[in-house]
Amino acid sequence: MGKKRFLRVGMCLAAAWLCIWVLAPGRAWAADAPTISAASAIVIEASTGRVVYEKDADTKRSPASMTKMMTCLLALDLLGRHQDILMTPAAYQTEDCPLEFAAGDMFSAEELVRGMMLVSDNGAAVALAEAAAGSVPAFVNKMNDEARALGMDDTHFANPNGLTNPAHYSTARDMARLARHAQGLPRHRQHPAGARPLGAPEREDQDGREFERAPRPLRRHDGHQDGLDG
Repeated sequence: MGKKRFLRVGMCLAAAWLCIWVLAPGRAWAADAPTISAASAIVIEASTGRVVYEKDADTKRSPASMTKMMTCLLALDLLGRHQDILMTPAAYQTEDCPLEFAAGDMFSAEELVRGMMLVSDNGAAVALAEAAAGSVPAFVNKMNDEARALGMDDTHFANPNGLTNPAHYSTARDMARLARHAQGLPRHRQHPAGARPLGAPEREDQDGREFERAPRPLRRHDGHQDGLDG
């Protein structure tokens, strides 16, 4: 089949997740359709966007922490890497914050992007949104503007972190479109420091806080390259 790269995107009902696999040159999917446990899934060719496999790819579901891909993309566009960001009470009061920061703490934009993408800290997403656009609602408007620009017609964001909201939804096809776009941006493929790709399992120690991605229940195969998972 020649040298091809593929992206694989899966969404679950209870906890949406995203897995991007870039197959090594010369590798291909078997003739039989794969067994997919996710409620919705899609496989696309990275270079062209051609759909190789799909399962309920247009059903609207909660994207959960896959939302943070869009937040990361916009934060890297709008904020300086070393820009200081104050953790507001709104960020502090957000549920599920593994960084265990307090209101009034100061982080750089780089540190918050790392915390958001490596340990999925929801408060970090709120702080980035506030710093980038002045408020969470203003940032969400930018997220939806970008979604429309990318052709994500079945997506609507209501927050920057993916916490459950009836007005916050997407599809496997739209998330694949976002993932493919993000994978094409060098600034999104790497940490802001440029040291390691997003999702790298190494620890990052900042002021006593350890940034370590929790293991994901995703199968690994020879010949694939990690991308982003939510």
